[in-house]
Amino acid sequence: MAGVGFELRKLFKENSGYVDTMKAYATSAVVTEGPMVLSIVMLSGQRLLMKSGGSSYNKMEIFVLIMTYSMIFSMLISNILNLFLSRFISDCIFEKKYDKIMSAFFEAAAILLCLGGIIGYLYLASVDLKLEYKILAMAQFSTMIILWIEMCFLSALRKYIEILKSFVISVLLSFIITVLLMLLKFDPLFASLSGTSIAYFIMLCGFLKEMIKYYPFKKISLFVFFKDLDKYPSLCIIGFFMTLGLYGHNFVMWSSEYKTVVIEKMVYCVIYDIPCFFAALTIIPMLVLFTVSLEVNFYEKYKGYFSTVLYGGRLEDIKVARKGMVKMILRELSYILEVQLFIAIIAVVFIANLLKMVGMDINMIGIFQILCFGYCFFGLMRCIIIVLLYFDDRIGAAVTSVTFAVLSIAGTFITLRFGIRFYGVGFVGAAILASIYAIIRLFTFVKNLEYNVFCKQPLFFEEKRGIFTKLAEKIGN
Repeated sequence: MAGVGFELRKLFKENSGYVDTMKAYATSAVVTEGPMVLSIVMLSGQRLLMKSGGSSYNKMEIFVLIMTYSMIFSMLISNILNLFLSRFISDCIFEKKYDKIMSAFFEAAAILLCLGGIIGYLYLASVDLKLEYKILAMAQFSTMIILWIEMCFLSALRKYIEILKSFVISVLLSFIITVLLMLLKFDPLFASLSGTSIAYFIMLCGFLKEMIKYYPFKKISLFVFFKDLDKYPSLCIIGFFMTLGLYGHNFVMWSSEYKTVVIEKMVYCVIYDIPCFFAALTIIPMLVLFTVSLEVNFYEKYKGYFSTVLYGGRLEDIKVARKGMVKMILRELSYILEVQLFIAIIAVVFIANLLKMVGMDINMIGIFQILCFGYCFFGLMRCIIIVLLYFDDRIGAAVTSVTFAVLSIAGTFITLRFGIRFYGVGFVGAAILASIYAIIRLFTFVKNLEYNVFCKQPLFFEEKRGIFTKLAEKIGN
């Protein structure tokens, strides 16, 4: 997200008129949320192609679930390392150790593919699907794991437009390949799985080409960042638990009485997942506003404060700079929360009625209305976690993420006992409580910012030696 902010700051400086400002907001929306929207387009388009090809409803459900499971669980696995990798890449660029970056990519890919491969194999071995479908599902899952890693590396290069172009090309290719395979009389499910898998693989190769172009390397080492894992283990915790909390409530609902079993061990909860999907879309404006309003405007105050400290500013000047920065954080967070609450209310009052047109019943609409507020506060919590990481408060961000994940899953389990009218309340409660903790933590931290950032630093450098450092040394020897 920070890298997106750098690009947007350039845009806003170059453009000052109303039309140009709107253009900058539109650009940020396309860059930050374009890939997600295109993935939805690809999923919907493939489903329509399968339907036109005479596929049964059951096979269309299998395709949607394979795509959904691959997306969710590849994100969950890759986010174990992605936040850590962002920090590692930034450190490498700052220290001009560019040769380490591609080694880090291959190391991360090897670790996560091994982990994902074991999980994917154990799951697919227990599912009653044809072998060719299992192979394609595993290929798609593995490819998505690598794609999430690649997007992390490309974000450091600020290649957002390239990422978006690759998604557009892949979506079109997936449709073309699927149609060609259907014309050759292949089964629609096989055709759609093949089309999406090949398209994702082509995207993977395109991303890899860009990375090799900008990240020079002479040789590859598969243990280049192991020692750094002992320095930043909290980043792995933050990435994993924030994603687990985001989808954990869905996992719980898949065990409820309303679950739909497509085939054994391939389930979803239509009465909850569909409202959840539409509710999640309502926070797109908030994420765009955060990228623009907070990262562009806040960064100037953030930079000003640390410049005052580093370049000999008086204590009085430092305090004034800190107060201005804190005021900016409060103003921008309040602004994006107000806007998102307004959007949530609009969605609850007006959009809920429109959803009846797509077949949602009164129970599903009720869940949608509840979840709109849940995603609103999830978005707020996510924004605050990023601000905490700006100040290197990794402990506060980690506690927030773990709290959110635990409360989301536990709260959803509890609400199952109270019936369908309370579905979604657990997620809302988790997001609100985690946001409250995050707000308290943020303003407590910045109140004593000089002490937290500077006085807590060790007087002498001491390398952290943990399990990963010892393992790297043992394997290296």
